[in-house]
Amino acid sequence: MISVLLAAQRDVVSDDDIIAQALMIITAGHQTARDLVGNGIYTLLRHAASKRKLQQHPGLIRTTVEEILRYEGPIQAVPRFAKVEFSVYDRTLARTNTLVFILGAANRDSAHFSDPDIFDITRKDNSHLGFGAGAHACIGASIARVEAQTGINEMLRHFPNLELATTELQWRDNFAFRGLVSLPVATGYLASASP
Repeated sequence: MISVLLAAQRDVVSDDDIIAQALMIITAGHQTARDLVGNGIYTLLRHAASKRKLQQHPGLIRTTVEEILRYEGPIQAVPRFAKVEFSVYDRTLARTNTLVFILGAANRDSAHFSDPDIFDITRKDNSHLGFGAGAHACIGASIARVEAQTGINEMLRHFPNLELATTELQWRDNFAFRGLVSLPVATGYLASASP
């Protein structure tokens, strides 16, 4: 896959961009999808009405995953480097300055989203930045979306009474990637007693 990326994009992007995309493929292939499913289950368990609505209408899984990406997305920040000097908000940034875009904050921007702090799995206008945008959109986004849609729907189908087993949750100590260290849940099924 990286060879194809190199051949296809050599004339379009720099070697540094190709290396960054290769690292993103590796990250998106595991960490982002894992955190998207975990954050999604966590968020649905904290919003019981949304969980019930999704269980009653599994076809809402696409808009549910998009809302999870906006509301509790696994990617919270991305670094970029300025290619040219430019000014913004009365401050001049030099070429090669590091810029950090806080996607989590952009996805809660009240100028762009109505009721941004409300988790709404039926949200219609949801042009979030959960996987970036434009030339910097995550190339693993489609796969992660399908993994999350399948994983969340199957989890709720197999364990309809799923609930949080504790309120003492620990988030991983990582500014850019948001995900839980673990997600203890109760399935609602009693473990069978051993003889």
